[in-house]
Amino acid sequence: MIAPIGHQPSRLSPRIARWFALAIVFAGASHLYAQPNENDADTTTQPKPVVAQSGPVRVEVIPPSAPIVAGDPFDIILRIETVQGVQVAPPQPSDILGVFEVVEVKRNDTDCPPPAACLELAITLVAHFPGDYAVPSMPIPFYDDRNIPGSAQDAVAQQLNTPALPLQVEEGLADVRGPVSMAIPIEWRIVGYVALGIVGLVLLGSLAWRYWPAKKEAVTPPAPPPLPAYEWALREFRRLDNDHLIAAGRIKEYYFGVNAILRGYIEREFGFNAGEQTSEEFVRSLQHDPRFSETQRELLRAFIDACDPVKYAAQIPSEDEISWVQKTAREFVERTHAAREAERRSAQQRALAEDAATHDRREVHA
Repeated sequence: MIAPIGHQPSRLSPRIARWFALAIVFAGASHLYAQPNENDADTTTQPKPVVAQSGPVRVEVIPPSAPIVAGDPFDIILRIETVQGVQVAPPQPSDILGVFEVVEVKRNDTDCPPPAACLELAITLVAHFPGDYAVPSMPIPFYDDRNIPGSAQDAVAQQLNTPALPLQVEEGLADVRGPVSMAIPIEWRIVGYVALGIVGLVLLGSLAWRYWPAKKEAVTPPAPPPLPAYEWALREFRRLDNDHLIAAGRIKEYYFGVNAILRGYIEREFGFNAGEQTSEEFVRSLQHDPRFSETQRELLRAFIDACDPVKYAAQIPSEDEISWVQKTAREFVERTHAAREAERRSAQQRALAEDAATHDRREVHA
């Protein structure tokens, strides 16, 4: 619209003028600070692995080389080195490692000069929230039958725990491309830095004092609930079957896997510390535990006796023995879950009956 003759247009308000001046100051500052510095050097450092060793077995946990961003998957490398004659079972991480979600575990092709032997796993993880965390240690069972008198059954199982790996998870931010400008002599740049800094501080202090909003407390979302033990065990059984280890002739690796799943289920369902015990300690601790019936104790004892010769003495089981181990592990999970559910329903019914009886007595007295 054209202003009428004799009417002067309104002037720019003081608030808009301050914002306009602030924009000019920061545009000039970004232009000056964007000048290339010939003395800048690449200070990028490669991440250092954490190392642990027990006897002939050495393990390295290598963190990712790129920054870890919340919500983006990243890989850590688990490298296990040993010598010929030492049998090592790779760790079987579950769906959660500390605060990290396990997305995938795959084996990398790697070669070691003889007589060494090595195994390398790439574990893909995701952290959903920023912060300083640590990937917890994972047990690596192994046994050494070199120079052991008698048969291979005399070998005693050993275990090496991987060291915890500290990691820093950053906020998810979009990539920003650096500004480009013409070179300015260093003397003028210094003068410009000082002038822009003074003006910018004055404007920022004035605007912050007047318009800065009240501080709001950060709300941390609750962690997702853990997967129930029964559902976890069924999912791990499906994963183990999908690996087709028996068809590939990797019987020992399958026995380690099914044994770890059964112990993990007992630990989650009964609060029983089964994952870090040897077979002898595990069987002994079941003898007087009232949460298990005598039939269940005998079944677990027979299961351990069937698995240990294959895991630690390199025995080759028959097809019937393999089928029995598969069936026993699944039946134990199904039956104990059904029994626990029946106990929970019975306890709920008793509580409801007691509440009803209490309510009736109160009505009578009233």
